[in-house]
Amino acid sequence: MKTATLLGRLALGLLGLLLAANLAGFAYERLAEARDAKLYPPPGRLVDVGPRRLHVLCTGPQAGPTVMIISGGGTPSVVDYPLQDRIARFARVCTYDRPGLGWSPAAGAPVSLDDDVADLHAVLAQVAAPGPVVLEPESFGGLIALAYTRRFPSEVGGLVLVDATEPGLWFEHADAAKKALGVTPALVPILTSVGVVRLIVPSQLQSLNWNAYSPREQAELMAIFSRQNPGRNESLDVMASTPATERRSLPEAAFGDLPMVVIQHGKPFTGPNAVSEPGWAASQARLARLSSASRLVVAHDNGHEIAEQNPDLVAALTRQVVDQVTASLSSTRPTLP
Repeated sequence: MKTATLLGRLALGLLGLLLAANLAGFAYERLAEARDAKLYPPPGRLVDVGPRRLHVLCTGPQAGPTVMIISGGGTPSVVDYPLQDRIARFARVCTYDRPGLGWSPAAGAPVSLDDDVADLHAVLAQVAAPGPVVLEPESFGGLIALAYTRRFPSEVGGLVLVDATEPGLWFEHADAAKKALGVTPALVPILTSVGVVRLIVPSQLQSLNWNAYSPREQAELMAIFSRQNPGRNESLDVMASTPATERRSLPEAAFGDLPMVVIQHGKPFTGPNAVSEPGWAASQARLARLSSASRLVVAHDNGHEIAEQNPDLVAALTRQVVDQVTASLSSTRPTLP
């Protein structure tokens, strides 16, 4: 009887310690997020896109086609700032945060692929220079860029696909990738709320080229990834809401002679995405065949995070597409008498 009583007291004591630790972690996280909000306000501006407001940052010269970088799934735009800095040397370039990511408020309801396309269209209408744009998606962003190009072909002057997701392969392996994630998507908000994610963020950002970021950008990265990002699981919403008719690969030459570059990773996937590795090269080749004016480049030294690991390569290839689009626009202008 005494042993049972002792064990019961120990269990209650451990439970009390766990509760106290959670409360302390919760308070610590609230204070840290309040501090970060003051130190790192949105570097761009919030634009209205119907029922939502999205954070957009545009830099570079006003003349010429605008490059719109579309980040990967669940990824805030701050990750792409080193790439944006390089592109801004020769073109107007914008990044934006989709709902619940970075500095953009959460949507309050699941966001579909159609919603993402409509949001991007509304953003570009307000921030892009006149004329067709160059879309530059990474990973999951490829779904948005391809759907956008199909819906608004006259508004897209070129594509730079940075290890972009190809619909046929992505949806084929969506269920397997979801199962591989297990309970992780449900655990992340809990761990974030008590400050655990804030403690492990430095190790989670090691796949990035850390030295490519300015001290300010490094601090913003730490702040953004440490707090709640309700849009983190946006790809799961797209999996659930996309009809079968939109899950197939696009037909060959669907984009005519649109200037395109497809950049493919050289180092194989690890983790849950490894299920896509056997078919990835073929999927990138399918993307390259969407246009007769495309080229496929393999970044042999880089993994999936090509834009973060090798922004100089991506910027150089982007410049080639921008130059093609600019030359095309110049050739279509009427000659003055």
